[in-house]
Amino acid sequence: MHRSGILAGLLFISLCFLLVQVYLYAISLRSLKHQGFTRKISTKGLNAYKTTKEFLLIAAKYNTPLFVMDHDILEALVQYRVGPPGETNTTLGRCKYLCYNNSIRTFGVLDIRWITKGFLKDLKSSGFRSTLIVGPDPRHMSTQYLSPPNTPFHYLFESQYKTYIHLIVFYERRTSYLWHGPVQRTDLIEEPSGNWEPVWPLLQFGREFAGAYAKMEFTLIHVDRLNILVPKFPASFLNQVPQSQFIECNFRQAYNFAAVNGMDNSPEAKDFRAKAREVLVRGKRALDDIGVRFWLSSGTCLGWFRECNIIAHGLDVDFGIWITDYNSKIVSAMESHGLQLKLEFGKVEDSYELSFVRGNIKLDVFFFYEEYDHMWNGGTEYRNGNKYKYDFPKFTLCWTEFVGVRVRVPCETQSYIEANYGKDWDRKVKHWNWKESPPNVRPNGQWDAEEMQQVVKVF
Repeated sequence: MHRSGILAGLLFISLCFLLVQVYLYAISLRSLKHQGFTRKISTKGLNAYKTTKEFLLIAAKYNTPLFVMDHDILEALVQYRVGPPGETNTTLGRCKYLCYNNSIRTFGVLDIRWITKGFLKDLKSSGFRSTLIVGPDPRHMSTQYLSPPNTPFHYLFESQYKTYIHLIVFYERRTSYLWHGPVQRTDLIEEPSGNWEPVWPLLQFGREFAGAYAKMEFTLIHVDRLNILVPKFPASFLNQVPQSQFIECNFRQAYNFAAVNGMDNSPEAKDFRAKAREVLVRGKRALDDIGVRFWLSSGTCLGWFRECNIIAHGLDVDFGIWITDYNSKIVSAMESHGLQLKLEFGKVEDSYELSFVRGNIKLDVFFFYEEYDHMWNGGTEYRNGNKYKYDFPKFTLCWTEFVGVRVRVPCETQSYIEANYGKDWDRKVKHWNWKESPPNVRPNGQWDAEEMQQVVKVF
């Protein structure tokens, strides 16, 4: 009986111990799930951590300011606040952020001058193999200089653990935005001691396309026993990533057009271009202030695509805006930047357009509507209320640089231009009728007489 009591007591103690273990495990699992880490750290994740640690220690030795760009790491940091170096944080006792199951980590650096020979030599001595991708430096490209020197775009470092560091070189352009080049298999590869092929599908940035981002600040934080530099506002950076694709103006195409048609550098042309650029900049600042996306449309887009410049015989500046991005503050924002409302046609739900003016230069803002298989914007003839519709194939938006300003254009620019100007868009035309000349225009009815006061407003 005495022995049975002892066994029962031991069984009870064991059961209590087991329940405590289950309870602690559940708490731990919830904690990890909250931080986005529900799986056991893999060998690949640990090797990636070792690679990252060795890489960052060498970077710190040379004061090379590398910043984290990995979506998974930054997303986790957004969800769970991490303190600056030196701040105690008991939840960081294990590898929670830098050990996710992927064989590549992505970092950025602002300007190639930070990548010194000593830094690269120490990486090599530590067992890193490197591949360098270079390409033409767009900061020096123009219609007068079509073959600028090459500059480093990307480094790929392969560690002894068979995991990789992708280092993206950013360049500041026009002191207003950050740009990185594409990773294309046709690019010039220098020092190909590493191997791109296994990680090509894993690249998060630059695969085939260049990227453009707003200038940003960085902050130093402490995670997983390492000090790392990250964007000060990681959520803002992550929001830019899906819309970061950048396309360069085709300067060779512009050069060829000028060779055939000449370049108008008369005082009148220079004066118009200067005033039109000012209107473009003011309109951009107004819309940026209220977070409304826009792109170059109509003749302004044609000028970028065909001439990499404002068309000298143009009459205005043209913006496009998705009607889904309409904001009732547009007019007040424009007027606060010195652009006065001149015309308001249509309704928000149908054929809406606005025109602003500064001096003798007009800014037309066309709102685009989406149908199942195409996009369109409308036009209104203010004398009689006739409506017109301009159909475009579906398109997405890319960043570009135009007259020194970062703006958006349709990524599928040629199909957009051909819809509006036809296959002979490269032919110089000085006389253009907005109701008849575009190949994509068609009648779209007429506003009712009782609607005219609401849909045709001249200020």
